Amino acid sequence: MVPVRDQILERVGSQPRLVHRFQAITSLRRDIFGRRFSRSRRSLSRRNAAEERRVRKLQQIKQLLSIVLGPDVDLNQEAKDVIKQWEETVEMEVRPPGPKTPLQSLLREYHDICEDIQDIEGEGRPGKE
Repeated sequence: MVPVRDQILERVGSQPRLVHRFQAITSLRRDIFGRRFSRSRRSLSRRNAAEERRVRKLQQIKQLLSIVLGPDVDLNQEAKDVIKQWEETVEMEVRPPGPKTPLQSLLREYHDICEDIQDIEGEGRPGKE
């Protein structure tokens, strides 16, 4: 089976400008104008994407908390408290507990995203082996 990228390149093959634009857009090392990303710009792009995922996951946690606790609570504070409790649990366990509830599942995903962000930030620092 021919990859989708190759199929598209075959269809626009007679138009070099479209081929160039398509290659620039589909390359992770180039921006939409075909300029090469430096390593730090790629890290920043990955970090921004991870940060967006983190914010969306936090919104999902708050939404679930609002359903469970009702509208009369401070969702920001409740979310911070629940996340802090989860992180303390994860730190104390050799193997973090498997998610048993939807909230635990969201908290685990949130924690994993935060670890990804820390890894991305660590890649950009000089002196890391």
